[in-house]
Amino acid sequence: MLLLLISLFGQQMCAQIASPVKPYYTLSKKEIKKGDVVTLIFTLQLEDHWHLYSNLQNYKLGPLPAIFEFEPHPSYKLLDDMIPIGSKMEHEPIFDVDVHYFDKIAEFRQKIKICTDKPIVKGYYEYQICHVLEGKCLFKTDNFEFKIKTIN
Repeated sequence: MLLLLISLFGQQMCAQIASPVKPYYTLSKKEIKKGDVVTLIFTLQLEDHWHLYSNLQNYKLGPLPAIFEFEPHPSYKLLDDMIPIGSKMEHEPIFDVDVHYFDKIAEFRQKIKICTDKPIVKGYYEYQICHVLEGKCLFKTDNFEFKIKTIN
């Protein structure tokens, strides 16, 4: 019984490994007014040897692309599509496809129009990260919220 408890405790400790991704959210400008177009900047810092797959991919079967979902709210309007900044491309032999990925820093940008004085911009994103040396992959989901204060 004691051996079983130790085994379960050890498995639980392994499951609580810190994420190899640290997110940072910033805005393209500091002084924002109603009617302004602002860029939301998602920066995901990756630990060494981890790849994060971009939202733009040209295949049907392969590593899972990043997906960003915004909660609809009348205080802002999405403009254009989410743009990945600085992704690289390589051939993925397991799926026999070319993939777009990031290492060290993944950056995504989304333009929005501010429609009210107190915009509420939040949602979640999903992404797949893989360790290039160990061959293990993780599928992660994180919530985001941009706290935007407008000036008059």
